[in-house]
Amino acid sequence: WYVGQKVANGQVVAVIFEAESTAGPRLVAGWATASEVMHDQPGWKPGSSPWVLYDVAAPKEAKSLIVGLNVHGTSARPGRNPDNWIVVLAEPQVQSLSFAAPVPSGALTTNVLIAEATTSQGLATADTGQIEGPVQVTQLRVGRRNIVPDPGYVGVPGSAASEVPQLAAPRPIRSRPGFTRVIEFTGQSDTSTNLDGIRGRLAVRARCSGGSPLRVLFGFGLASDLLGLSPSAERSRMRSLGSIACDDETHDLVTSVRLASRHNRGVVIINGDPATAYRVELGTVAKR
Repeated sequence: WYVGQKVANGQVVAVIFEAESTAGPRLVAGWATASEVMHDQPGWKPGSSPWVLYDVAAPKEAKSLIVGLNVHGTSARPGRNPDNWIVVLAEPQVQSLSFAAPVPSGALTTNVLIAEATTSQGLATADTGQIEGPVQVTQLRVGRRNIVPDPGYVGVPGSAASEVPQLAAPRPIRSRPGFTRVIEFTGQSDTSTNLDGIRGRLAVRARCSGGSPLRVLFGFGLASDLLGLSPSAERSRMRSLGSIACDDETHDLVTSVRLASRHNRGVVIINGDPATAYRVELGTVAKR
C-alpha cells in the first residue's frame, strides 16, 4: 500500500509507503511543496531537499493503526500562518474519522475544534485551520462502530517530530513609541533573516507561546549559511543577544548591536522549539 496525494488545495504533495532495507521493513512518510517537486526538480542535492521525510521501523498491523502527516501550504491571510492540514491513512474499511485540536480564541484562552472527515479507501485529508497544538484522532468508524480504543495524535508511528503541526501565529505586537519596525516574521523552530534595510541600534520585539524561551543570536554573513551551525561553529561565528520568555506577552530586547549601513551583512537567528509559535519584529530604537 502507498499514498501519493496532492493536498492543501494542490499546494502540497504527500507520500506514504513501505520499503525493504538491510535493517528490515521501513515505513516512510513525508511531504513537499508541490511547486518544488512537480516540475522535474531534483529530490535531493548535497545539503538540502524539498522533502520533509519521516523514516521509522514499519509498525505491526492493528485495526486502529493510523499513519498521519501534518502539512501546510504556502498561502495565508495577512498576519497569519498557513492552515495546518492532516493526511490520515487507516485500514481501507474505515469510512470516516473524528479529530480534535486546540484552537486560539483570545488572550490566554483556548477552545477545542471537533470535526469529522470522510475517507476514501481509508485515506482522509482535512483542513484543521489555525490551531495551537497537536491534532488527535478520536474515532475511526467502520459502520456504526468506533475501532479506536484511545485517542492518538496524528503522526507517523514512532516519530514524535511528525506530530508537530503548523501552529497559528501569536497575536499581533502592538506598536511602541521609540521603536521603528523594519522586518516582521512568524515561525516555529529555527529561523534566520538578513538585516538588510536596518541601520541603527538593533532591537527585537517578540511574542511567543507553547514552549521553552526563544534564543536570539547575531552574526555576519548569509542567513542560509549561519542557520544550523554546529555548536562549536555557532560559538565562534554567532553572538547571543539574549532570550525571550514564551508566555504570550510582548517582550522587548534592546541590543548593543549598531548597524552602520542599510546594506550590512548582519543576520539574526531565532532558535525556538518546534512546538513553539512566535511572532518577531526587528527594527531600531531611538538614540539615548
